[in-house]
Amino acid sequence: MTSEKILYYRLKSRLTQQQVADRLGVTKMAVSQWETGVRTPNLITAQRLCKVIHCELEDITDDRYK
Repeated sequence: MTSEKILYYRLKSRLTQQQVADRLGVTKMAVSQWETGVRTPNLITAQRLCKVIHCELEDITDDRYK
């Protein structure tokens, strides 16, 4: 998972961390940690995240999910 890509697509979607968190049912801190590379969302959450930030899973993943 590439944290910079999560941040990129969130900003491109014009969403705040809080808005993404609310739509996913997670904390703003969780979104922040994904964007800084501290933590990685699990596969199901990553799929849901992609729907929220309007991208494909392949757009934000590395070899971990391939």
